[in-house]
Amino acid sequence: MPVERSFDSIVVGEESSVERMIRAEDIEVFRGLSGGDRSPIHTDVAYAQAHGFKDRLAYGAMLGALLSELIGMQLPGRNSMCVTQSFEFKKPFYAGDTLKLTGIVSSKSAATQLVELSITVTRGGEAIAAGSARVRMLGSL
Repeated sequence: MPVERSFDSIVVGEESSVERMIRAEDIEVFRGLSGGDRSPIHTDVAYAQAHGFKDRLAYGAMLGALLSELIGMQLPGRNSMCVTQSFEFKKPFYAGDTLKLTGIVSSKSAATQLVELSITVTRGGEAIAAGSARVRMLGSL
């Protein structure tokens, strides 16, 4: 169940995380949901290896789904919606990798009811992506 928070209960510096293992099936499902990007970097192991990667790459946009879980279920939770999100990809990730996506409240605005999150994505403690999200709180509790 998603946490239910008010804007006032959210504190700058507060953090929350989600962790997920990326499965080969997740990559296949994401391909279908996203319109079928069949770039060989995502579909062909030999092609990916010929370009210096250990395996075919998972889709970077899959991080948006993990961010959606973090925002909608934990921080800020039920009474929120993502307005913007961005990621800078530092390293690729693959099927079998366990990713941890952490959001830290970096600022909030009472006038706009917006919460800013600083996002880091790690694999085994190594940073593989960083980003941010702006989240609007919906009404008051």
